[in-house]
Amino acid sequence: MGEEATTVRNRDWVIKLEEQVLSLDNMNEDFWKKQSIYRVPTYIKDLNIKAYEPQLVSLGPYHHGIPKLMAMEEHKYRALHNFLKRSDHQISFYVEALEEIVEDLMGSYEQLDEKWRDRNRFLQLMILDGSLLLEILQGIHFSVSSNYAKNDPIFSKNALFKNKDVMMEDMLMIENQVPLMVLTTLLAIQKGRVNEANGFLNRLVFCFFLDAKFVFRLQPSMDINFYKGLHLLDLTWQMATGQRNDNVSEREPAFDIVESYIVLFFSVSYLYEKAQVELKKSETDNLNGIIFENGVLSLPIFRIHSTTESVLLNLVAFEHLHAGATHQVSSYIDFMSALLNSAKDSSLMRSINVMETTWSDEAVPIFIQKIRNDMGFKPKYKGRLYDINQELNDYFILRTKKWKRRLHEWGSNLKQTYFKNPWTFLALIVGALLLVCTLIQTIPTLQSL
Repeated sequence: MGEEATTVRNRDWVIKLEEQVLSLDNMNEDFWKKQSIYRVPTYIKDLNIKAYEPQLVSLGPYHHGIPKLMAMEEHKYRALHNFLKRSDHQISFYVEALEEIVEDLMGSYEQLDEKWRDRNRFLQLMILDGSLLLEILQGIHFSVSSNYAKNDPIFSKNALFKNKDVMMEDMLMIENQVPLMVLTTLLAIQKGRVNEANGFLNRLVFCFFLDAKFVFRLQPSMDINFYKGLHLLDLTWQMATGQRNDNVSEREPAFDIVESYIVLFFSVSYLYEKAQVELKKSETDNLNGIIFENGVLSLPIFRIHSTTESVLLNLVAFEHLHAGATHQVSSYIDFMSALLNSAKDSSLMRSINVMETTWSDEAVPIFIQKIRNDMGFKPKYKGRLYDINQELNDYFILRTKKWKRRLHEWGSNLKQTYFKNPWTFLALIVGALLLVCTLIQTIPTLQSL
């Protein structure tokens, strides 16, 4: 029996299985905290696969090597070449700096393929993709494009403007992220100012996405120096929602997670017509601009453009997959899908300048409902939009009940005063007839004047 056990233990697959099981000892709390870049689950991706697949450039390991994206690979080397030309350091300085944090960088990726466990291969990917991102981010507003030929197909100013939307869409896909630690490390060495790298990177991102055509527009007054993101998608999420995360490695839910969904019973036109809810454009373009006070609902501009669908769904996927992330964008989609229920709602929002799109009023509600369905889950939370939802529902009920109560009181008074006594009722009828006759006699007189 002992010999048989020894034989079993010596089998290759048993040895490999034992090694694999023992390796799980390292999957402690710190292991999960590092993860911030995720593969979208198949059941969600199948709802709208195009929203999660890059069209022009692969960033990070998940989509590297896909044939349709290979054309950009040679341009990554040119980006690194020009990045190094503006630096006083050789490439070895950057590699050594990235090597010090390589375990954290690898740990950022969920389900990292075994081939990317090769440190040298992984570091090469990080420095190539990191330098490409920095060249793109600096290309338009920071004159880096002047280092390239005027007819350069990728990095000239004209090419960057032409490709900006599709590049931006690719850069904000959850499976297509590079940890910001890569970018800040490269910038710190190139600029020689370690403490300023995070703030400078934030300015790059802010300027690049300032005129972005997806839902949330970044504001010039935004204090960008205090944001610290895990990757570009997370940093954009923070700026768009107005929620700063000081400790991104240990992010905790800002709201209680409860078994509650947004259930807004009334569309924006119904609230306006039936409950006299006043609508106005918010002074703030991020989600903090949604405010309901004293019967006035303030809304940030809702923008629908070519990148809106993909960016929203990737922000939602990040909220859904990242432990501790709040469901602010998911809840916003829920909220807007309730407000925008018909072409009438879309027309009303357009008339008060809280909608920006070239789409028809009929197409807008269909679009937002599609995004709502493609989310693949219902956000569970208790936060600002949940409270505003409740306040709107309560306000509607209060207003409509008030009018019903007044109508009921008026009818009761009428019945009590005039209908209780038949002689009083008869007097009311006679008085009404006399009033009608008087009006009939008055009309010819007015016409003769």
